[in-house]
Amino acid sequence: MTRYSKFLFGVSVTLLGLFLILGRKNSNTLPFIEPLGNGSFYCSVSDTVFGIDVSHHNGIIDWETLKSNHPEIEFAYIRCVVGPSRVDNRYLKNVQGAKQAGIKTGAYIYYYANRNSTSQFNNFKNHVLMSQHELVPVLDIEKPSKYGPDNLRKGLANWLQLIEKEYDVSPALYTNLGYFEQYLIGYFNDYSKWIAAYSRCPSNVDWDIHQFSEKGRFNGIDGFVDMNYCSRSSFNKFLIAR
Repeated sequence: MTRYSKFLFGVSVTLLGLFLILGRKNSNTLPFIEPLGNGSFYCSVSDTVFGIDVSHHNGIIDWETLKSNHPEIEFAYIRCVVGPSRVDNRYLKNVQGAKQAGIKTGAYIYYYANRNSTSQFNNFKNHVLMSQHELVPVLDIEKPSKYGPDNLRKGLANWLQLIEKEYDVSPALYTNLGYFEQYLIGYFNDYSKWIAAYSRCPSNVDWDIHQFSEKGRFNGIDGFVDMNYCSRSSFNKFLIAR
């Protein structure tokens, strides 16, 4: 990347951050789209929906302050469990706070690639009451498996299928763009995909939600938080039909 391109990228990030920090209402289009090198900072979509994802790493969140200052945030994915046995100790408080603030929620698992998928499903099932959420469950996979990509994909498929049987909803997959291209592209085509790509639009894959930054700053949250957006039609795929 040239020095000028890096400068443009920095300006784009700064302006986008200012947009969100100042709490400007959603105007149905992304607020700032500039070409950067061979791609764009993020994709051009209409009728935009913004959201965040959080875990205990984000500390104690003041959800009312967050929503009142940033009404453009419509959804929050909240980490519930990690692997086959750990529980996120802020999960229930985050769900309660988000619900009281009027933010739609979903639960996600941080999946361990080298651990039994059924055990990880059971950990999720034992701690998630789906009636609390408007959004489908998400499996977050970020690490390769020492047992190889075929066994990795078998485990992921098993977890997703168990979720479908248990809750009668179609879950979604979260990962970063590089991981998806290396291990998952061409697979799991029937599931919605949430792709992290911080330097460009992941236009080469079939994505539904784009996590475009891990360094959002918002009133009500100390430190950085992940930021996401999607089109309204893509967001509707994540909504649980009731």
